[in-house]
Amino acid sequence: MASGEAARPIVDELCVPLTRPPTVMGVQYEYFAINGLIVTILFIATSRFVSFLLVLPLHFVGAYLCARDPYFLKILETLANHKRAIANLQFWGARSYGP
Repeated sequence: MASGEAARPIVDELCVPLTRPPTVMGVQYEYFAINGLIVTILFIATSRFVSFLLVLPLHFVGAYLCARDPYFLKILETLANHKRAIANLQFWGARSYGP
């Protein structure tokens, strides 16, 4: 080991998959369900079977995002939960419910 390199921890090959969220065909269960809901609602709204062709592009986008970061849905959920609109933001000048 060179003097500038940090020691990498020894990771068992079994530990990495056990810490990842469960997936279906390369995407998280939640994304798979959201993808199905979007396409089904679009089909009901348009009554065209062509709307089912949207499944593959949405799935490939989700597979790419899951490959980049397996927890991207959790990150988006946390971001959405913490960045809610606060009615008195203009009054207090900060994201606060009281003084």
